[in-house]
Amino acid sequence: MAQLDVDHLQLVLKVSERCNIACTYCYFFFKSDQSYREHDAVLSAANVEDVGAFLQREIARHAIKRVTIALHGGEPLLMKRARFRALLESLTQACRTIRLDLTVQTNAMLIDDDWIELFGVFGVRVGVSLDGPPEANDRARIDKKGRGTHARSIAGLRQVVEAAREGRIPEPGILCVMDPGADPVAAYRHFVDDLGVRHLDFLFPDDDHDSFDRSRAGEFGAYLVKVFETRLRRGDKDVRIRVLDHLQFLLNRTPAARADDRAAQRRVKVATISSDATLGIDDIIRSVAPERFNAFRPVSRTSLEALFSGAEGHRLREAESRRPAACSDCLWRDVCGGGVHVIHRHSLARGFDNPSIYCEDIKIILGRMVQVMHAAGVSYDALLENLA
Repeated sequence: MAQLDVDHLQLVLKVSERCNIACTYCYFFFKSDQSYREHDAVLSAANVEDVGAFLQREIARHAIKRVTIALHGGEPLLMKRARFRALLESLTQACRTIRLDLTVQTNAMLIDDDWIELFGVFGVRVGVSLDGPPEANDRARIDKKGRGTHARSIAGLRQVVEAAREGRIPEPGILCVMDPGADPVAAYRHFVDDLGVRHLDFLFPDDDHDSFDRSRAGEFGAYLVKVFETRLRRGDKDVRIRVLDHLQFLLNRTPAARADDRAAQRRVKVATISSDATLGIDDIIRSVAPERFNAFRPVSRTSLEALFSGAEGHRLREAESRRPAACSDCLWRDVCGGGVHVIHRHSLARGFDNPSIYCEDIKIILGRMVQVMHAAGVSYDALLENLA
């Protein structure tokens, strides 16, 4: 088979396709894609071996330089610890000649000293899903009896933070799904001051044009502005916020540099391996368009080339590379690139040829960032030239 032009492989590995809670907004269990019903509850021992062999084979075939693996779910810590260790050993062995970054995304409710010891051995970075203080988090992040999960999640998170302070594991992060009905400043303070976490990300909900409540357009941008201004006002230079830092980075790049960035990004491939050891397109995309991205290929009998050079790979490349017609006259088009994520452009009627449902929100936060840059001494003429 032909060699892919790929430097960096990003894998979402579905360690478990079951969960111990029932977040109301979960894209994996409560959106259009219901493929988890046909998949194994957790990755089997045999499939652990298949995934390792697949990685080793594809790294050699395509001369991949870096692999990032997000151990995901469901709730990944539902896998028994002994098999989880075997999985980490297999992944580490498969990627022994290149850079390997391992992360686990968890609700932290099952974390204990034994899990932390395991993360430390293999250098696994822990990401905890938390939506703010109890009054915000427990609106949607509930268990299967409808009870809030905040207290149980932060019990695990505090252990992770303490272990990181002791140098036993990498510094953790928090993923927060934005809810404009909640207080973004309270969420920021809770994460940074109460919990001592310095790596944050605020996520747009995983909606598309067919599910989005249009009356909320602009509310997510206002939420991000409050987070941005809070960090700025406090001078928290050591607090990283991925969505804001990424947009700020793009604003500071020249058009030529952004073009180079896009070319480099084309050498990054993102795929999902499900709990039955089948390879597919990024499962977030499948959550809004399962009818377009529904092929699952056993890793023991397929390749990255088969995935990305096939019909689904072609549809994905077209969606990601072609900006919607509605964006052609937009001031922010070269920075925004059509939205934070391609799923936000999807509709059943027009596929991905739509502006992002969060178009107004992105304009709001970018506009506020430009105001701050101007107040710091950057002329509007220079800013406009950089946007051209």
